Amino acid sequence: MKNFIFISFIALLFSACSSLNFTPVYINVNKPANNLILSIKDSMVFVDNAVLVPDSLFAEAFLPNNTTKTVIFDLPPVKEIMLNSLSQEMYKSNMFADISVFTVPQRQDKEWDKPLRLTPLQMDTIFEQSGAKWILSLDCLKFKCNFIEKIPNNQSFVFLEMQTIVQPVFRLYKKGSYNELKQYYISDTLNIVSNGISFSNAISLLDCTNTLADAIQSTAEKAYHRWLPYSEEQGRVIGKNSNINLKEAYYYFIDNKLKEAYYMWEHVYENSINKQDKMVAAFNNAVCMETMNNPQDALNWLEKSFVIYKELGQDCKIDFLGYRKILQQQIKEKPYVDEQLKILEKN
Repeated sequence: MKNFIFISFIALLFSACSSLNFTPVYINVNKPANNLILSIKDSMVFVDNAVLVPDSLFAEAFLPNNTTKTVIFDLPPVKEIMLNSLSQEMYKSNMFADISVFTVPQRQDKEWDKPLRLTPLQMDTIFEQSGAKWILSLDCLKFKCNFIEKIPNNQSFVFLEMQTIVQPVFRLYKKGSYNELKQYYISDTLNIVSNGISFSNAISLLDCTNTLADAIQSTAEKAYHRWLPYSEEQGRVIGKNSNINLKEAYYYFIDNKLKEAYYMWEHVYENSINKQDKMVAAFNNAVCMETMNNPQDALNWLEKSFVIYKELGQDCKIDFLGYRKILQQQIKEKPYVDEQLKILEKN
């Protein structure tokens, strides 16, 4: 799964330098899993072991006059959304031989906030019928919605914020053992704001049922990031200027010909007599090295660009410190990502 995150400071890096021409680009940044699942080339089944939920949800709305109001709305199929969204994300990772969802609910009790383990008999039945080697069981799915109404001064409309908290509990089992290998508690919050001419109008515009469904799906994606290394799409910029080599290298970069772009920017840095072009070339190679999953070399190029930037003394709002922190974080994370990928390749 890819998260579309645009780093705002990079978007404004060169906004104050009218002579510079920088274009937004997107790159994939590898991120480590928090708790690695060693199941590559194996099959996994997702199991509904959470309590059945009602058709409607009663939520509380907090009003400006210190009063409350009850909001009732239809619930989406929350358990199905959670399991299907999670299975789809795991399937797209291409790290499993097979991903499936065991559609038969395992619990009939009403203790919805109590995560219960699968019984040995349930596990035997699921493993036999699914043919999977791993079970990921959704043992509890708690969620809560609150509404906060705000009326701006001297305004004829209201702001309404919907706060949705989703807290699933998962357990991981491997065939041949009735003891869970791991237990995962996950919490995620989604805030959506609407405005309308009245409270009821703002509520209708929120589309509470679909908003809760979006929150469930977002939590499933967050859970996926707990178990496998993943790629996150982030925004950067590339400088072109009037230098023809800078421009040509940019088009190599866009065409994913990263080595060609790198060598051309390196040539500009080493041979140009224009310090501004040298600064831009070095900065571009920082982005290029980051794209090639080499944050240490990216940081080295960023420092070269920063040295020239200080020599030029231009009044540019270049947040070298912000980009440096991003690369330093990647340098810390890279050994974990590389090790996790090696482990997955061996399993």
